[in-house]
Amino acid sequence: MKFRFEKMSEPSRRAFAKWLAVGVSICSISVRKAMASGMSQTPEQTEGPFYPTAFPEDIDANLLQINGRASQSEGLPIQIGGRVIDTDGNIVSGATVEIWQCDSFGTYHHSSDTGRMDPNFQGFGRTVTGEDGSYMFQTIKPAAYPGRTPHVHFKVKMPGYRILTTQMYFPDEYAHNMRDGIYRSLSSHQRNQVTADLVSNGEGNKAATHCRFNITLQVLV
Repeated sequence: MKFRFEKMSEPSRRAFAKWLAVGVSICSISVRKAMASGMSQTPEQTEGPFYPTAFPEDIDANLLQINGRASQSEGLPIQIGGRVIDTDGNIVSGATVEIWQCDSFGTYHHSSDTGRMDPNFQGFGRTVTGEDGSYMFQTIKPAAYPGRTPHVHFKVKMPGYRILTTQMYFPDEYAHNMRDGIYRSLSSHQRNQVTADLVSNGEGNKAATHCRFNITLQVLV
């Protein structure tokens, strides 16, 4: 089933920003508690075959709308946000965060994927973390396709840190997750690290799902 939604309202954006700020505060407490024993980097996962070989002209943080087009992408709109820190518990500001994923038809916007494609979905996005290490994207919940559970690819880059390539999963897709060999290859702790926290804004079918996904980078020695 596919959905079409209006662009997220400003109150919804503010509500998500407030909710994300609470998550950042909780994460800060967790960081302080974990400092004594050290923190582990977010697990690395395969980049897959669909990282762009040529970047689209529009690569901003809003994958729902391609500049110059009147129509939005099909699918369930979601917001993905979180904070980037390092294994010493420090905030990482100015980091480049990239995401790429399939559309609501299960197709990547890549020359190697020839399935039915949503022409109004951006497919790839890029942003930079703020002073508090936070980032945010507007996108859709990706479809499952043969062999893979719904997931979003991430690449995070920052001088002085190891480049991280990973994937984000959805906790409400447990059955799909447990049939996914890449997800199953992780330990229970690692699965928790790459599974987002979900909260609905409670506005019925037009609600966007809010996904909080915090990321930990490894400092280069």
